[in-house]
Amino acid sequence: MTALWAAALTQLAIAAAPDCATLNGYTPTTELQAGVAGQQPGSVMLELHVTRSVSAQQVTALTAAAHAQGAVLVLRVDPEAADARSSALREAADDGHIIAAHLAAGQQFGSDAAALPHVDAIRWRRSISSARKSVKQAASAPVRTVSVDLLVPVSEMVLDESGVRIILPDTGDSQAVPRVARAYGDQIGHARVIPPLPYVDGCGHTMPDASAAAWNRVTTAADGREGLRVVLHPQLDPELLQRWLRDIAPSAGITVLNYDGIKRLVDRPLLAMVNIESVAPPPPPPSGKTVDLSTLKNAATDLLTPTRLPRQAGEGLSLTECFAGMVIALAAPALPATVRLPPLGPPADVARSTLNEGWAPTKADVHTAAAGLASNLRGSVPAVVLVGDQTVAAREFLVLMAQVIAGKAPAPHAVSDPDPYARGAGWGRSGLDPNGSN
Repeated sequence: MTALWAAALTQLAIAAAPDCATLNGYTPTTELQAGVAGQQPGSVMLELHVTRSVSAQQVTALTAAAHAQGAVLVLRVDPEAADARSSALREAADDGHIIAAHLAAGQQFGSDAAALPHVDAIRWRRSISSARKSVKQAASAPVRTVSVDLLVPVSEMVLDESGVRIILPDTGDSQAVPRVARAYGDQIGHARVIPPLPYVDGCGHTMPDASAAAWNRVTTAADGREGLRVVLHPQLDPELLQRWLRDIAPSAGITVLNYDGIKRLVDRPLLAMVNIESVAPPPPPPSGKTVDLSTLKNAATDLLTPTRLPRQAGEGLSLTECFAGMVIALAAPALPATVRLPPLGPPADVARSTLNEGWAPTKADVHTAAAGLASNLRGSVPAVVLVGDQTVAAREFLVLMAQVIAGKAPAPHAVSDPDPYARGAGWGRSGLDPNGSN
């Protein structure tokens, strides 16, 4: 897996290196060309990366030109560039353009591809929140779209959890397709991940220059393709943009997608590919350790009311063993006499509490959440779990399960992990052999 992300980061570096104007006979020209003979309908996303080197005047000129033709641009705004372009961003938002925050993970967390996938969720959450806040304040508009130079599983789950609904990674392999994002607990995410579709010349989705030839390349690449991403050259002539939108795109059957159109890329046939990246392998063989129902109930009694969870409950069960056993027990039609514990690690992340005052889950909500987890108990305890319409931390869900196991009504309350700053937060592991060794 580390090698995969290393290759992806290398691809990102290489993608910016070629002089695409010299490849495959590409020659800058001032003449816009119509689509190829027999061109099939397609759709594109037009993006503008707003960096410090892109002036407010350039932003205004391009967004106004697109708006005049009824087209929507995705403005991928670097947080440090947002404030100085506030007026231009607000005008663009008022015209219906999509305001997105751009996250340069490679710059923020270093360019070590081996380390990037292991950046913890707390740091990702802090970075994503800061970027969205900066852009939101500058544009006075909601930021539900985020572009990122390199997307890794943990950042994808944090983005989905944070309310982002469109994720635009800058890398993608030749088989990449729009899909639903990964989510915690092997749940189906809400965000759509729209990777860049490959171009024949291998030069990626950023325009090589501001000439008409760059538009001709887009026109050809859009033949019969849905969701082709195009990052506009910042020096692009607004009049040339208008001409392509007015004269070329309609005749070639090319639609420029707006926010709802981008989301529908996944709502249509590709919805069958939901969570293709998080399809889990067959479960590992079960461990030899089993616990009986009375042991689980004794453990549940210890977990009903504390404000800080103990490291062990009942007859020496770790919290991870309690979590696994209670999930399996509550997923069954009736509480089983015994439960076999699977191999499972503690939560990889200490999630913040998002409990809403007045939220009152039912026993059925807890049973349903447990049933959704039972077939996917592998790897580690999920940091958060969806119960009804509320996302709760693993520690809070453990207390809810304990209450139901003990025959009581679920009563959510804030609770701390045994040791939030320790590896695994003090939860221990599950999957011990019958002799009790790891």
